[in-house]
Amino acid sequence: MKVQARKYHSILVRLYADFAREKLLPLLRRSDHYPIQEALNICKQRRYNPEMVYLLGSNGNRNVLIYSIR
Repeated sequence: MKVQARKYHSILVRLYADFAREKLLPLLRRSDHYPIQEALNICKQRRYNPEMVYLLGSNGNRNVLIYSIR
């Protein structure tokens, strides 16, 4: 079950980033079934700073987080 959830949430991250950004951050907050690095790469490419801050903070990358928001 968890593998299927991870697969679909990964797709949802990409779809929300492309078509419904307002739904992306709520998905990132409520789910842990997506690959964080993949979601971070998607947000970096689109320069979605609030989403990047959330992902970096939840991943424990405090130093990268501080550097990223400068």
